[in-house]
Amino acid sequence: MNKDVSELKVMINQQQEQVIDGSIEQLDKWWKEATGSIFQTGQLIHCVDIDGKTFYTGYEQYLFLNVDQIQCVNINSLSRLESIVSTEQELDQYLSRFIPAAKSVVNQLYGGLNQENAGLLSQLVQGLEWISSAIALNVKLYMEETENLPEYLAEITSVNQYISVMHTNIQQDDFVGVSDVLEYEIIPALENYHSQYKEKVSA
Repeated sequence: MNKDVSELKVMINQQQEQVIDGSIEQLDKWWKEATGSIFQTGQLIHCVDIDGKTFYTGYEQYLFLNVDQIQCVNINSLSRLESIVSTEQELDQYLSRFIPAAKSVVNQLYGGLNQENAGLLSQLVQGLEWISSAIALNVKLYMEETENLPEYLAEITSVNQYISVMHTNIQQDDFVGVSDVLEYEIIPALENYHSQYKEKVSA
C-alpha cells in the first residue's frame, strides 16, 4: 500500500513560496528549476534550510533520502563575496559559543565517558562537522574568487586532520586521546582562527 504523498513547502531566499507534492519527482523538478534560476543570475547556493536545520553541504542527498519526512525547504543564495562574508560572520558567532563549551567537554572527558558527557561529546562532534563544512565552503569560494586564501583561513584548513584523529580515538574508546587532540590541537587552532578573524574585521 502506497503512503499518501505529503505536501512540501519550497522557497528561494524566503520568497517565491510554492507548495508541491512531497514526492521525489516533484522535488527533483522544482530543485532543477530553482537552482537553474539561481545560477543564471550569477548567484551561488550559500546554504539550504531543511525544516529549520541549515546545511552547507550534503543537502541534496539529505533531501532526496528524506523527502517523505521533510515539510519545508528554503534555498539561500548569495554572490561569492556575500557568501564568504556571511559564512565568516556565522563562524565567528558560532565559535564564540563552541570554544568555551568544547573546553568544558575536554575537562569532563579526562575523567572518562559517562551518560552525561556522552551527549555533550555527540553535540561537540556535530559542531565540529558544521565548522569543518563552513571552513571548506569558504576555502572553495576564496579560491574561485581570488585564487588566494587569507592567512587565517589557510592555517585552519589543517584542523580536519585532527578531527579525523579524534574520530579514530572515539572509535577506539580512547577518551583521553579525544581530550588531548581537542585540548592541544583542535581548540588552539579554532582559537587562533577566531582571533585572527577578529583582527581582520576590526582593522
